[in-house]
Amino acid sequence: MVTPKDQPVNCRYGPGAVWLAVSALKLGASAEIVGRDDANVWWYIKDPLHPGAFCWVSMAVTNASGKLEGLPIIPPPEAQVIDASVSVNVAPGGVCPGPLSLAFSGSITTNGPATVTYRWEIRGDTTLTSSSESHVFAKADTWTFSSDHLHLSCGSFRVILHILTPNDFRAEKRFRLS
Repeated sequence: MVTPKDQPVNCRYGPGAVWLAVSALKLGASAEIVGRDDANVWWYIKDPLHPGAFCWVSMAVTNASGKLEGLPIIPPPEAQVIDASVSVNVAPGGVCPGPLSLAFSGSITTNGPATVTYRWEIRGDTTLTSSSESHVFAKADTWTFSSDHLHLSCGSFRVILHILTPNDFRAEKRFRLS
């Protein structure tokens, strides 16, 4: 069993402060230890706030008791994209039939360190797809970025931010140029 030493402890998605805190081990509470990391610095425990789930707590801020020898080494999870969004900005003063100038921006959030590969897809009368690009997240974080300006004729469109790795995830914005 594991308990906090002297204050509530973050329970994280992976072993390290670079991972998103997904739960907590409150002062006075305890949780069952089911494994450890290979560096012997983090406990893998049954999440005390979410039955059936597991999370990681630092050994440095907890007290452990019970039979600890022989606990299995649990590999860290693969970080995932957990949120993404798209916004579109149309330059003022454009007149149909166009072309009209617009820019779009995206935001990607991960739950831990990851290399995220993504591309833009613009769908209307035809589909335009950008080449794939990557961004390295050193920790759980949100990254916001802008695209180059694009010129489109009038019509209905969807801009899709398509995350290709580490997991398939999409965010989109629908808009009309008229």
